[in-house]
Amino acid sequence: MHARIDNFKLNDCTWNIGAGYELTVNEVSGQVGVTFIGEEFQPTAGELDVDFDLKLGQPFTCTNSNNSSAIKSKLRIKNLGLNGSIEDLLPPCDLKFGPLSATVTKSTLIFEKSAALGQNILLEGEAELDYKEGIATGSFLLDMKTGEFKKASFIIEKPFNLDLPSETDQVLTFRINRAEISEKGLMIDGRNELLLSNTTIGTTFDNTLFDLSNGRIKAGSIIIDSEFAFEAAIGETNNLQFKAVPLNHKLTSSPALLMQLAGVMKIDSSGLAANGSATAFLQFEKMEYDSLYAIYDKDFRIGLNPVQITQGKVE
Repeated sequence: MHARIDNFKLNDCTWNIGAGYELTVNEVSGQVGVTFIGEEFQPTAGELDVDFDLKLGQPFTCTNSNNSSAIKSKLRIKNLGLNGSIEDLLPPCDLKFGPLSATVTKSTLIFEKSAALGQNILLEGEAELDYKEGIATGSFLLDMKTGEFKKASFIIEKPFNLDLPSETDQVLTFRINRAEISEKGLMIDGRNELLLSNTTIGTTFDNTLFDLSNGRIKAGSIIIDSEFAFEAAIGETNNLQFKAVPLNHKLTSSPALLMQLAGVMKIDSSGLAANGSATAFLQFEKMEYDSLYAIYDKDFRIGLNPVQITQGKVE
């Protein structure tokens, strides 16, 4: 059975999609096919002109005053669900991507219904993501039922500094030439540099994936071409501070310890690895000890979150 609907207005017809998204239908018109099952009926096919309001949810940062968009579009009924796409939809607020914010420059609202996957509502688009001191452009696909990204890719072409473990605790600083931000995190691969006070050391990032929310390494590793040193000193706030420095660094604080690192320099999710033996220096009050040796066992690791020896030992 088929029926014609002419400008039928609805009241309080709201679909709670999930993750804070709501679709409120105001008016429909068009043709719809109906199948009767006993005393019940189901729409099976047709094409409708739908006037509705879309309230945005996570991860958009809308306030109550700007979180709704009025939309008019044609939608098809197929497989007992809605199918169709609405182009040129520009959300009125920023899109959160972990701790970062992105401005959507182009998007398409997609309705898909299949017997295997059920009813899906997706937002596919392009955006500009604020990162460090530049803008990364890219694309995304957002599942509006869960508020999660199914996929995303933002390419950072402008070189930037990456501080580990964080921007406020700059123990290691790398100069990164190129990176990608995806739904998995920050991915860096290829040749970059470790910045020290008066020199640089080449590094290889081997498919290194960082968690955007806390800066921790989730996968991959960083291989550093040559040895450097770690300085541990008491800071102005009477707390222990660590800093990567060149091998020839001179201690200026007291008390302070300088440990040259040895072996293959590698950083991964377990921390910074060193092995073998190297020179160490200790400065305490007016005394300097410059004939010390640091011997690292094969399991030695310096964790970066927080900075401390997490595995093995040094003698």
